[in-house]
This record gives sequence, C-alpha cells and structure tokens, in this order.
Amino acid sequence: GIDNPLRKHMEDVVRIFEMVGYIMSIIIRQRDNVKILRRLSYEDQLTGVKNRREFDTFIKNEYPNISSVGVLSCDLNGLKRINDTMGHEAGDKFITKVAENLTKIFGYNYVYRMGGDEFIAVDINLTITEFELKVKKVLELMKKDNTPVATGYVFKADNKTNFYSIVDEADKKMYEDKEKYYSDINNERRRSTI
Repeated sequence: GIDNPLRKHMEDVVRIFEMVGYIMSIIIRQRDNVKILRRLSYEDQLTGVKNRREFDTFIKNEYPNISSVGVLSCDLNGLKRINDTMGHEAGDKFITKVAENLTKIFGYNYVYRMGGDEFIAVDINLTITEFELKVKKVLELMKKDNTPVATGYVFKADNKTNFYSIVDEADKKMYEDKEKYYSDINNERRRSTI
C-alpha cells in the first residue's frame, strides 16, 4: 500500500493508481464477457434453459458419477398449427411456457432444449417413484396451461446403460405418444364431420 507519500512522489502515485484502476476495469470487463459468452454457448436464447452443448457436457462429466437417472423426452404438439394461425411470436410463447413448466418441476440445471420444440428433462440420484411423481406434475402443469406435449420417459436405477440409448428409448416412447395424440385428433375430426 501507499501511505502518506512524499509530495515529490505524488504524481507517480496518481499514475500508479490510474494504471491499477484501468487494469482492474479490464479484468472486470473480461470476466463479464466470459460470463456472457458462456451463457450464449450453453443456454438456449429463447427459453433460458440449457442447450444441446450443455447436455453433452452433462453426459460427459456428471452421468458417470450418478446412482440413478430419469429422462423425460418432451415434444410440443400443434406448434406448426400455432405458428401458421397465430404467428411465430405465439409459437415462441408456447415453447417458452413448456420450458417454464419443465424447470418448475425439474429445476434449471437439468432441462435442455434440444432444438425446435424438443426438450429433455433429466433428474439424478432419485427413486423411480420420485421421478414418476415429477413427470406426473409436469403433465398436470402442461394440461393446466393448455400446452399439449407428447412425452416419453425412462428411468434407470444405475449408470451402466449408455446415456444416448436411454435418450433414444425415451424419444421412441415420446413419438408413440405424439402419434397417439394426432391419431386421436384425426378421429375426432372424422366423428365431427359425420
């Protein structure tokens, strides 16, 4: 530190403080820019949930160290119709609402937007009963908010299965649910025209 410098050194002391202040401002700006870049790299810009890059980071860094895992695959039903009839802003609100509902139940750290209208929610180190309760709560929220989604989920009591295989299994169940949803809608349309 500098305590009571001599008057003849005062000009040098001022320059040193100015230089230190300048360096500190650069360091703070750099820190803030790194935070922004990280957020842009690992968060979905529309919904604020994690993105596919962060999902791959989870698989690489966290999945090997867990005791159990549940994966919920989620895809919006009717997004194209909303975009075509109400506009893309309404479609974006629909996507955002689904992300909000998923994070309410699964938390911010384990909800990922995989692209378009596809999401994956993951939960770790819990029982199948706890995981299925979370899935049930999500479905109740979606129904309450009138945000129809197709879902499929898988639970594994260990981490021995390749994680991408678990995701594929959850996706397959989700696509079966989506097919049933559109089949039911088509059947309702046929009945209403008879």
